[in-house]
Amino acid sequence: MTAASDRITLPIPDIYAQAHAAALAGFVRPGSHLDGPTRRAIVEESRAARDCAHCAARAEALSAAVVDGAHSTVSDLSPHLVELVHRLTTDPGRLTHAWFEGTIAGGVTEPQYVEIAGLIGTSTIADTWTTALVGAPPVLPAAEQRTPSGETNPHLADIGAYVGVMDLEHPLPRFKGARQSANITRALALVPSAVDEFWDLFMPHYRPMATEDGDEMQRPQIELVASRTSALNECFY
Repeated sequence: MTAASDRITLPIPDIYAQAHAAALAGFVRPGSHLDGPTRRAIVEESRAARDCAHCAARAEALSAAVVDGAHSTVSDLSPHLVELVHRLTTDPGRLTHAWFEGTIAGGVTEPQYVEIAGLIGTSTIADTWTTALVGAPPVLPAAEQRTPSGETNPHLADIGAYVGVMDLEHPLPRFKGARQSANITRALALVPSAVDEFWDLFMPHYRPMATEDGDEMQRPQIELVASRTSALNECFY
């Protein structure tokens, strides 16, 4: 991870360094439906999308479909995958069912789509955190060359979403407990590894963090910060 000379002056518990190191290692390992090099390239492309002129022009347009041009790319992903990653990163609020169907028709499977969405969400946590601390996203390790596991979850409900989602009463033991009703869990449940990856990095940041004098942020304070941040990011999930 990128270091800065003043980082040690910040009261950052070890739990964050450990969680982020584990997440970075996971970004370059094979997932359930994507190999390590592809997952690493997706994280790189998601970062590039934030500075992509084509994405910026689309964001200003009434419809992304009316803007001609090509994405600024930093990987050897296919143009179809580059479009998917850039749109999920920069314009998720305007994704239509027709666009989703075109993505699937282009060769992306539904489990791959869900894994990509989860990977982008989780890597955004890592990138935002490290950029806030040291001014740049963390350096990605080399990709691991192994075969994806192929794991999927057949216990899903059709509620009219683009993909099947998890019922609130879910039969798989790994989904039991406090997380099972969260919408992010329900949305990513087709790929259980994507659920685990997200929560493993997210939860350390959401727990009350003790300060040097022993005080902690209370749950209402955490929710106030979270809701304000979500509103500024136009995230109404």
